[in-house]
Order: sequence, then structure tokens, then C-alpha cells
Amino acid sequence: MGSEGYLTYHYQNNNAANIKSSALIDNVVKSFSSVETCQRPWDCHIDQSWSSEDAQSCEDLNNAWYSYRQQFENDHWSKTSTIDTAESTYHREYFLGYCTSEGIYIPMVDYSTAILEATYETGTIDSGIPGLTGTTATAVDAAFVSSEFAHSGNYSIGHKVVLGEPAYESSGAPRSESDTLGLLETRYSNGTNAKYEFSFLLHDWEDWLNQGIPVDILWQFKHTDGGPDGFFGIKRNSLVLRWGQSHQFTIVADVRPFDNQWIEIKSEVRWRDDSTGSLKVWAKTPADAALVLKVDEHNF
Repeated sequence: MGSEGYLTYHYQNNNAANIKSSALIDNVVKSFSSVETCQRPWDCHIDQSWSSEDAQSCEDLNNAWYSYRQQFENDHWSKTSTIDTAESTYHREYFLGYCTSEGIYIPMVDYSTAILEATYETGTIDSGIPGLTGTTATAVDAAFVSSEFAHSGNYSIGHKVVLGEPAYESSGAPRSESDTLGLLETRYSNGTNAKYEFSFLLHDWEDWLNQGIPVDILWQFKHTDGGPDGFFGIKRNSLVLRWGQSHQFTIVADVRPFDNQWIEIKSEVRWRDDSTGSLKVWAKTPADAALVLKVDEHNF
């Protein structure tokens, strides 16, 4: 579970008119605007020129705010570990160990560290990650690691399906797919904010020839045993994203010019059970100099 929504809500909804106008929250915590005097809690600001009254007010605000953050992290955090607040000695009476110096705040989410990064540089279909499944199809070449189609490293994983051959089926359907069902930290739920990135290459892809309208799924977001919440797939000759019950977005209008070439996808999702979620998707084909924003949906 991410933190941005909670922290923004807490700060915006616990403001009064100014520092002299305070209110009680749950008959315990004082609330006041701190932008001019205390600044925002995550600014980690201390001013030696504060009056004793202002210093006490800022200490009360920051202490309460960080106490809420600590409680939220302990009760709802789905990561494997929480912040070690014992490491910082910077004005602990104000910041409870979540600031290391003026302006240096320790966030809940470290976006520089991926929850899962499968590079396949181990040469194995699980990329050396326990719990990452390469495929459940039984054919020897249903999933394979090869240097022939290397992208950013020395190896990539490939999946192969032969229609009509039971050895290339998973869960009763013709498919070979990797999954992270065995990795609890990759699961999402209401309140999760997550980024996803993957690249794919369509090797000698067979063009659509006006024979039905199949959709070949390349990547899917799924959190139950039912259908996916969304998926990227090839429909006709286009790369599309289907989302929920009724949304479809065209990501690459025509993939045919990019046979045997890599296409990169990046997504940012704020998973919500109501209409306050959001979805962003970028794509980069060999014709693009950089990632291009394709989907930008809010209140979604």
C-alpha cells in the first residue's frame, strides 16, 4: 500500500486558518496551518528563531503527523519491511526519526528500488527469483531464455505457443506465461500505487488477415482467480490495453513495422475500488526517440 494519498489527505484536512487558530482532532491533536511558520512536516524544518510558543506548536504538529504516519505504516504497510527510525537522531522530538537533517525526509516508498526486477541474466526462466514462475506449460520450449533476442542485457525470456498442442497449454488454454503469484510483495489491492515496466519483441509475428478478431494477451494485471483487471494484447494488428469492463486504449496502432524489434511499455497505476484511481501508460517503439504518453486517465 502506498502513502501519498493518505499523507496528502491528512495534511490538507488538518489545516485551520493560521497558526493562531487551532482545532482539536479527536479531542487530542491540535491542527493548524504551518506553511509560513513550521512549513510542511516532510520539509523537516527547524528554525532556532522560533518563539517558545511557535516551537511548541510546530513540535506538536510534526509529532502528531509523524505519529499518524507511523501508525498507518505499521497497520497497513504491505512491504516486507518498514523504516528503521532508530537510525536518525535529528530532532527526534519533532520528526520521530523520519528526517535525517533539514529538508531530508525519509519517504515510505523508495522509488529507486524495484519490488521485482527480472533481468534473466541468470540464464534461467525464473531469473533466479524464488516464486517467479516461468511457465506452467509442459513443453520444453514453452518458455526459454536466450541471448538471441537480448535487449538491455545479455538474455531475455521467450514464450512459445503451438495451437492444438496440449503441451503448450496452461490452465486449459493455449498460452505460456510467467507469473508472480508466488511473490506476495507484487500483489496489489485498494490503495496500492505501483509502477510497471516491461519490454516485448514479436518474433516473426503472423499478421492479422481479417479472420475473426482474436486478442493475444502479452501482459495482464490480475489479483484474483477470475479475469484480469486489465491487459495489454495484440488485437488485429494493434497493441491495445483493455481495462475493466468497458475501456480500451490503442497503444501502438500498427505493430507490423516493428516485427522482431523491441517495444517498451511503462505504466503507473493508482489502484482504487472507487473512482479516485488513475492510470498512465507510455510506449516506445523503434520509431520513437523516447517514451510517449498514450494513456492519462484520472478519477478512473
